[in-house]
Amino acid sequence: MISKPDTGLGVKGILVKRNQVLVLQKVNGMSDLPGGKVEPGESLEDALIREISEETRLTVEIKAPIYSWSFIKDGKSLIKGWTFLCLYKSGEVILSSEHTKHWWSKLDRLDQIPLNRYVGQMTSGKILAPAFSQKSLEKGVDPHAGFHWA
Repeated sequence: MISKPDTGLGVKGILVKRNQVLVLQKVNGMSDLPGGKVEPGESLEDALIREISEETRLTVEIKAPIYSWSFIKDGKSLIKGWTFLCLYKSGEVILSSEHTKHWWSKLDRLDQIPLNRYVGQMTSGKILAPAFSQKSLEKGVDPHAGFHWA
């Protein structure tokens, strides 16, 4: 008999500030986006705002969901998640104990960072740069127009 895996929900944020994206480094050395687990009764957006605040102390504005993803964690739990486009609002990065360092990556270099689980093939700077530019976001351009859910 095959048992059904436990299911959890997760969220990640592509956090844009001055045409750059915040990238975190986990304790194990892996690159990461801010985000994490959605608690019971919590909306995806509220979970992401909480997680970004806990992990970085930054305040953000969530603009749009841009990608869905899933993976099996520890061989037994199915994690379903969504990546959202977020706009930096305020604060200085102060990392939690989950991460050891951070950097702001230029959009055209994001495809060189192994984040495919959370962003799929969208990491090409040629795809991201026009839609995720600070100017486009401030004008209210729909950043996920033309993107497809996995």
